[in-house]
Amino acid sequence: MKLKGWLAVALLFLAASAYSQNHHFVFYESSTGSGTMYKIASHGGLGNRIDHTDGWRSTWTDIEYYTAGGKNLMLFYENSSGSAEMFEIAGDGGLGNRVNQTSSWRNSWTDIEYYSVNGHDLMLFYQGSTGSAAMYKLADDGGLERKIGATNNWRTTWTDIEYYRAGGKDMLLFYESSNGYAAMYEIADNGGLGRKVTETNSWRKTWADIEYYRAGGKDMMLFYEKSTGSGTMYEIANSGGLGRRVQHTDSWRNSWSEIEYYSTAHQAKRKPNPIHELKEGIRKIKKIGN
Repeated sequence: MKLKGWLAVALLFLAASAYSQNHHFVFYESSTGSGTMYKIASHGGLGNRIDHTDGWRSTWTDIEYYTAGGKNLMLFYENSSGSAEMFEIAGDGGLGNRVNQTSSWRNSWTDIEYYSVNGHDLMLFYQGSTGSAAMYKLADDGGLERKIGATNNWRTTWTDIEYYRAGGKDMLLFYESSNGYAAMYEIADNGGLGRKVTETNSWRKTWADIEYYRAGGKDMMLFYEKSTGSGTMYEIANSGGLGRRVQHTDSWRNSWSEIEYYSTAHQAKRKPNPIHELKEGIRKIKKIGN
């Protein structure tokens, strides 16, 4: 019994260690056009640095990890020109081949967020100046396939929208830095917003980036304060709210423009339910923020 018990513990440790090898952060500094990639340790903090480049554009305004066609991809968006480039993520955690590009997107999107519902890979585009949002289904090649919904009724004051998972459910976090307000919603099976899980007016007003990630088989949330170069990581409770704090640091650069989680784990191509199942849900998601 003792041997079996130790064997189980050892197997769990090895599984967690192997799991952590597939999960990474990229830190982007627009002032220098540099990107630095780190592994995520199983406890939720930073592991080893795996790559660094000084050859990126200094004009990217959004970097977004997503999956499409069973592949791990990274989107780079430049709002001054309305251009975007999509790259496959290599197995070693660096960027692989460019799979798509466009110069025809709006130059006014303030947040672009990947999310998933019922096996559908989707992308949400938010324009803060008008409180409008558009939702697109992603094509297998990593580009946009077709628009599936739109709204002009969202708040104009959201500074971060983040897709995340908690307790096996799909969620959306909305954060407003002007007053430290945040609201978390379940995403219903039909693609719309379900119940509001929680809301708070007590978050810092100084978070520059909020990022969902996975570590050690757990759902986590990273909060980055650019003014102080600090980062705080929390577990996400099964209810969808924040759980215990797992790490804090004051030693990060205060010049990161974007922090993005990504994975190199194999993505099995999913078989989604028919897209018409999303229609009613998209009508419901339009109501958020009023």
